[in-house]
Order: sequence, then structure tokens, then C-alpha cells
Amino acid sequence: LTSTAVTASSFAYICDAKGEETPESGPYQRVAKPAAEFIQNDVAPKYGKDWSGLVGTSSALPSTGQVQKLLMSNTSRQLLWYGPGRMLQGIDASTVSPLSLGHVCFAGLFEHAGDDAGLRQRRSMSNRKAAAQRDVEESAHASAALLGARGVWCTAVPLFLGHVDACADGLNSILGKLSGGGAATIGEMFMIERSEIAGRVASAAAAAADGKSAGAVRVPLPHEPYCTVVYGIPSLVVKK
Repeated sequence: LTSTAVTASSFAYICDAKGEETPESGPYQRVAKPAAEFIQNDVAPKYGKDWSGLVGTSSALPSTGQVQKLLMSNTSRQLLWYGPGRMLQGIDASTVSPLSLGHVCFAGLFEHAGDDAGLRQRRSMSNRKAAAQRDVEESAHASAALLGARGVWCTAVPLFLGHVDACADGLNSILGKLSGGGAATIGEMFMIERSEIAGRVASAAAAAADGKSAGAVRVPLPHEPYCTVVYGIPSLVVKK
């Protein structure tokens, strides 16, 4: 699988497809920038010129045609979803289901809980839907299963929606591993990441308990976002 090695230098991204991200703080102090600003101004310029994608704003959302065109493009060999809520809460399954995505070797779904306002909006929208549809859209596995059924080789998805700051930190960490080595395969990379997160959470908890950095330690939500499941082919090579 060396011919399909995954690299940080080229991603097609869909960022906050519903345009719900705001700079407001949730119940925990927020450090991360709104999704569009974070991806377009911080992440994409840092890791390579071959990043392109779609961003939702309060005034304009990506259309079904735009999303399908991006997914089918030559630049979408590696896909990144970043934003609040599950992927299928941001785009309809019917947008993806007709497509053949065998050219996509890796999809990273960096989903987080979002801010209070967006969370209330998603809950309000979900409550209007049938229970079966709601269960699918909110499932940790449905997006990965759909992408795999359409041909995506490997998908990484968090089991739980965590704090936006932890999600942003995790994305930077994963991209750093893709660009700097340290792991031979996608599966190994996420195992290393999970171990590092456990260490960071333990250190933060100890620091808070000792009172050494009161008010400065960000308290993580009960489930950090990178209790990650890797579907498909975890032996995909990470390009050195």
C-alpha cells in the first residue's frame, strides 16, 4: 500500500458545513478559533499548498452539488471533515450514497461537540426527525460505514464528541505525525495519539488537583474526541 501513502500536504476538506460555529464560549473556556478561520488561516497554510475545500458560513452553505464535486475531484484522495456535530448532521447521506469513492484512501472525521448555541440548534433539528434517522445521524459509526460502503479505504472517527479545543489540538497533533513521521501506518499513528492524550489528560488532572495552575488548565469533557475508531484498512502507510 505504499503507492497510497497518506501525507499531510494534500487534503480536500469540508469545514462546518452548516455554518454554525461562533466565537462564543461553551460551558468550558474555549481557546480554539471558529472552524473556518482555524482551517483556512492556520492549518491549511501550515501543511501544504494542495489543500482545498468547502466552508459553511452563516450566510452561505455548501450545496449538494459542490460537496459531490469535491468528493469526486482528483484532490480528494485524502478527505478531512472538521466541525461541530457528526458528518451526517452536516451533509445528507443522500449526497454521498450515489458516489463511487474508491479513489479516496483516507478520511479523517474530526467532529466535536461545538458551542452551546450550535448544540441546541442540532438538538432542536434532531427532535423533528424520526427516531431511526436521528439515531443514524448521531451515530459514531454511520458516517464511516457509509464512506466505506462507497469505497473509502480507511476512515478515522471519534467515538464521542469532545470539546472543540481538544479536537483542534488533536487535528494539529495528527497532521504533525503525518508530516513528521513517528508512525508507520494510520492504525499505529492513532494508537500513539490515544496514548499521548491519556498522558495529557492525566497530567492536566494532576496539575489541577495540586492547584499549580488554577484557572489555566482546560478541563476536558468526560470523553476526549480521540477515543478514535479506525475503519477499513489501518495498514495504510504514513508517508515519511
